[in-house]
Amino acid sequence: MSGVLSNTLTGPVGDPLSSSALSRGGDPLAVLTPARSRFDDTHTVHGLPASRLGTGHHREDTARIRLPSPGSGWALRVYLWLPTMPSGDGSRRWALSIGDADGLVLSTAANSDVNAVLQGRDLAAEDRPGSITPGSGPAPGTNGWIRLELRRSGNLALRLYREHETGQALEPTWAPGVPTVTSGTPSGTRWRPSRTPTAWTRWTAYPARRHGPRWTWP
Repeated sequence: MSGVLSNTLTGPVGDPLSSSALSRGGDPLAVLTPARSRFDDTHTVHGLPASRLGTGHHREDTARIRLPSPGSGWALRVYLWLPTMPSGDGSRRWALSIGDADGLVLSTAANSDVNAVLQGRDLAAEDRPGSITPGSGPAPGTNGWIRLELRRSGNLALRLYREHETGQALEPTWAPGVPTVTSGTPSGTRWRPSRTPTAWTRWTAYPARRHGPRWTWP
């Protein structure tokens, strides 16, 4: 069995985000804790407004978009706006929940390039850095759109590009051990591991047209 789930995550500027509003952009998706979230054109992809997810005081109080997984083997592509993140202060962003066990976490190196690790739901859990694929390209920087392409077959493989670039990407891979995934949930919570996680932001946007959030499976 094969198929594609696709949604543009766009709508009229200023309209509040909701599951019914997103259904007009493609396949049905669920919006969790939608308060403070709206369609916004501060940053656009292909000229279209994005879904801006307002963050709360913790992950469960932060707006998320639930993307149902089509099966054990899948690929996900989504654009996200990554604002400037202070280098070296330990700030992290929980970009995507992978099922109920792991999260894809983004941080920045001293040169402002983006790092990506897996982490358990416990924010104090140890990082699980991926093995960088030989020939992998440079990491994208912050303060702009990045394109996240995540694939699970045997391993979990990630590609991070700057917006529409098609050349080399940062390509970390994680060996088997990632559980079967029933959903993917983009979010944007920011915290610092060294202190109580209360440093939240308002920025998050996940958009797109044609290249927008897509689950595919073989």
